[in-house]
Amino acid sequence: MNFKFIKTTHYDELLTVRTTIKAIKGVRIWFTYHLYNEQNELINESETEIAFVGLNDWKPCVPPGFLLKAIEANMK
Repeated sequence: MNFKFIKTTHYDELLTVRTTIKAIKGVRIWFTYHLYNEQNELINESETEIAFVGLNDWKPCVPPGFLLKAIEANMK
């Protein structure tokens, strides 16, 4: 996880989170996030990297097919 805090926010403020898939490579998917306050000002930029592992052996494995299909269907 990486975070870049740009502005503060307040408790109970409505935030908008825009998420983008940056890359899919092997067992990993990278996401980027942009958070906006109620005035539509950018307050945070973030990135996460997730890796898929087997349920029983914790060895790296490719993401499930249904997930890749759902991502592909929503990227168009």
